[in-house]
Amino acid sequence: MDIDASLKALRLDRRAGSAHLGGRALDLLAAAAALPAAGERLPRLVRRVALARPVLAATGSLARRWLEELCRGLVLDPRREGWRESLARCGDGLVARAGEEARTTLRDELERAAAGRRAAFARVVAPGMTLLTISHSSQVEDLLRTLPASCRVLAASSLPGGEGRALAARLEEGGQAAEVVTDSGLARAAAAADLVLLGADALLRPATVDLRRPAAALPAAEGEGFAPADLWGVNKLGSRLLLQTARAAGTPVALAAGLEKCTGDPARPFIRGPRRERLVFESFPLGAVRHFLTGPHPATRRQLDEAAGADHERWRLFMN
Repeated sequence: MDIDASLKALRLDRRAGSAHLGGRALDLLAAAAALPAAGERLPRLVRRVALARPVLAATGSLARRWLEELCRGLVLDPRREGWRESLARCGDGLVARAGEEARTTLRDELERAAAGRRAAFARVVAPGMTLLTISHSSQVEDLLRTLPASCRVLAASSLPGGEGRALAARLEEGGQAAEVVTDSGLARAAAAADLVLLGADALLRPATVDLRRPAAALPAAEGEGFAPADLWGVNKLGSRLLLQTARAAGTPVALAAGLEKCTGDPARPFIRGPRRERLVFESFPLGAVRHFLTGPHPATRRQLDEAAGADHERWRLFMN
């Protein structure tokens, strides 16, 4: 296995979303754990994987979860000094087995969460509804494919990447009515929609993640109910405008994002990411979101914040 080549492919992939890349990160780590003398190299590899695509939070959070699960399988406590040395002394067979078990545990957890999101989404939508979305999220697409045939999807074109056009084409191929709307026509589309369905590449704190416009400069109505330290989302440029237009139109907003999107990265991930990602991603307040579709039961803001806090603790243990 060429780890450097696999990491480069992960870093350069501009088509796959956060959730898909997170799954690939788990596969890469489990394969690396099966290599000779893997125990002494895994902590550094986890850090490299986590920093490969910092804005796409699932890649890092799942890598850290994987290492935590591997340590649990080897009866190691990463909160105790010397755990890295103990991991390095573990036999190759033990490390390989623990790595595969950690991957399986997290993959199964992700599958259960996806099934739960579909069930929760089914309770939100009704036949004949029109849904509006922007950009492309694999978790959003997964939900849109479960819509009743009488529903219609409006997808913002999401220039310059055109992710919305690609999403609409795939949905049409699957038999789901979908229409592309221009990014400039979001206000009109939000007024025509019954529900806005938004994805997120990251859910994080603090809120001051947008390098172009700090949270303190936001209009009061846009950040209503949220202090700068509260949890915010990160998604493709245009997401904040979509939330503004939905608020103005009185259209409810649902956010489809698994808990693996909650990150405890102590620095703004835009700073770590390449220039392109600093230009095409933006932060947005969660104040306009009515439904948090994370699993079988809609999450509360407190649960999302706790998930980000747990990942912050893993960052402290594994990323320094």
